[in-house]
Amino acid sequence: MNRCRMSPAWRGSQSGLAWTACGPGTGCWPARLGELSDEAGRTRPGLGICLHVALSARPAAGLAGLTAGTMQAMYGVPADRARQLAIAGTPSQVATHLARYSDAGAQLIAVTCDPGPSAESWELLAETQRLLNQR
Repeated sequence: MNRCRMSPAWRGSQSGLAWTACGPGTGCWPARLGELSDEAGRTRPGLGICLHVALSARPAAGLAGLTAGTMQAMYGVPADRARQLAIAGTPSQVATHLARYSDAGAQLIAVTCDPGPSAESWELLAETQRLLNQR
């Protein structure tokens, strides 16, 4: 993850401007919010995202199902959409996926490990962060 600090103005993806510009679940809000800020002559706001991730030292079939199930249970995300959004794999695979958010303008990437955090998941997450910082 890129070294960054959270802007005091950041309040999550449900800010009125971001929500109105793109709508929930479209994945376009970082780019569109930047465009709207430019058009209005405003400084681009700091952007961040919180994601659920399932990490494993080895590729594991069905690992993404943990994350999809969590999104369904906690947030009511429909099953098909949850499977599309699920992030799972080895630190290298997850780092590659998270890099897309950084490339889209996210300055903060907060991760919740599925299943719940463990000593192993903290080590795997640290490796994921190291790989992202090398980009």
